[in-house]
Amino acid sequence: MSEVGGNINPSAYIAIQRKDGVEYGIELAGQKALFSSVNSGDWVICAEESGKCDSVGRVYRIKSELGHTTVLFDKHLKTEEPSSLGAAGLSIPTSGQIARLEWSLFAEALPKFTKNTLADIPLIDDVEYVRDLLQISVMDDLLGPANGPMEQIRDMSVRDRYLVGRLAPLDAAAKGDDLGVDGSGEEEEPEDLVVKAQAQKPDSPTNNAVPESETSEEVDTGNNQSLIPSSFGLTFCVPGDAEEIEIEALWGRYERFYDHEEYKKIKDPETGEEKQGSKVKIWQRIPCGGAVSLILKGGVVAPVSPDKENPSVVIQGAVREPNAKGDRLVTLFLVNTQEEPDTNKDSAWIFQPEIIARAASDDAPVFRRRPVLSTDDSEHERKSLEMIYRKQVEFAVGHGIAVHATVSAESLELATEIRTVVMPEYEVPITEVPGLRDHDRPVLKTMVGDGYLDMLR
Repeated sequence: MSEVGGNINPSAYIAIQRKDGVEYGIELAGQKALFSSVNSGDWVICAEESGKCDSVGRVYRIKSELGHTTVLFDKHLKTEEPSSLGAAGLSIPTSGQIARLEWSLFAEALPKFTKNTLADIPLIDDVEYVRDLLQISVMDDLLGPANGPMEQIRDMSVRDRYLVGRLAPLDAAAKGDDLGVDGSGEEEEPEDLVVKAQAQKPDSPTNNAVPESETSEEVDTGNNQSLIPSSFGLTFCVPGDAEEIEIEALWGRYERFYDHEEYKKIKDPETGEEKQGSKVKIWQRIPCGGAVSLILKGGVVAPVSPDKENPSVVIQGAVREPNAKGDRLVTLFLVNTQEEPDTNKDSAWIFQPEIIARAASDDAPVFRRRPVLSTDDSEHERKSLEMIYRKQVEFAVGHGIAVHATVSAESLELATEIRTVVMPEYEVPITEVPGLRDHDRPVLKTMVGDGYLDMLR
């Protein structure tokens, strides 16, 4: 990990460290705006609730969500034995979870806690943590929201800022090059490259989704073949006797923010004098979404809006009748049925969308492994693979997106929650050379000792 630059006048803070928090950082209750004074390069004394210093770290990155903010470190030193803050003339914050310190007090207290100077605090040398920081940075850069759920994007299009996790308005003609904050200068693709789906919007938002045998409101998501899709979805399996599940949809909407005094600087090419130009274009993110109850009754799920303030973003799909084993397959889509305006086109797009399915009342493991296609006795290889990978269970399949399942502690073949994931992740198991561990079979140890597994021979 390299040094953090840019903050030549760092500040110091003291914060209460939660016992279940992150190892190299602190978790703070509240959004990033509450801790706007904390910046990269600042230093934090992490204290226990009992009033003892636990560790010292330097701020590297601040990650914010709706309910909490995580401050991640790049330098960190844990004290050998927790020392009382009172011995250095400090105390835990009296109000809130974090408080600012005078730099002189921090500089005097640091050697008492760590027996080291500021220059001696080492960079974190944990390869897994460094990998996680890289992953967070890549996901923030491509998917967002990089600066938290209430972020602002300045002087660029939201579509240019985030390249994945976008749903276009249903009637929008896909652009080969999405340039311009207000859509100016964009050229339309030829009509034969775009296949548009048409739909009627739901008459009114509701909090329940009830399948219908026939409906004219369903959006034909199968024909939504534009370059930038307007929908995505998933299919999962539930028991045939399950009556209801909860479906939650979340996304971010960006709208133009005009109430500010930020202006562009224009340089006169002849005189070199800087003048005040037009206002900087700012996009404000607004978290959207909500939950609806899905009645598990065979039929088409008519479009239903999970957010009453955004009725044009709907959930729809189908619930199938129980199969021979008594299980149901459920298919759901999140569809952006908004119409694209002539200006400020990004306001009709939705970003960072996800669908979450869970039990209606508690964390019951209501989701089952997807049914396997029936096989006959001649398909020996398929049955062998099913046996070998019987513990690698597939609970759902995504349509235009990946899915992630939270496996139940009761059984590997049950899940408590299923959600869509724009940027999926997978932990690759470590593969070691057999014969190097004490409990390996003697024959493997002999092969390693005699060099049979040496790839350089």
